[in-house]
Amino acid sequence: DGDADADEWESAVRSPCGTTLAILRRRLSGADRADLGDLLVLSAQETEVAKPRRTEGRRSRAFRSLCVSLAGPGYVPLAIHAMGGLQSLLFVRRDVAHRVARVSVSDVACGVGNVWTNKGAIGIFVLLRGGDAADRSALFVNAHLAAHVGNADARDA
Repeated sequence: DGDADADEWESAVRSPCGTTLAILRRRLSGADRADLGDLLVLSAQETEVAKPRRTEGRRSRAFRSLCVSLAGPGYVPLAIHAMGGLQSLLFVRRDVAHRVARVSVSDVACGVGNVWTNKGAIGIFVLLRGGDAADRSALFVNAHLAAHVGNADARDA
């Protein structure tokens, strides 16, 4: 049970719109916070313009900082992972953090030559011990693959 708010944007083209930030702030603060689940996942693609880099860019660091700030002290970070312009952050509610049995993170580059990280995916797996109930597991995938109908073969490769 519960509801979800979703919005998306091409972050390499422009910053998140006011609506996106308002939804995030509303859901992650104040009265709505009680409705949030045990796990909180925030992911984005194109947090940086695709180009070879020696160090992480400013926009990528700013996105991660915003997510950690919005999660607040009620959530503990379990996984924070970046690959190129992709970012995935997994948080667990502080009062259930003791139930986390396992967290695994993996990524795959699918850009030019399957080396460039302008395309690819990040996966985060988490196992929560159930206590009196059954254990629960989840896999969260953040993918940024080749666009357009004509590139279906590249996405399926």
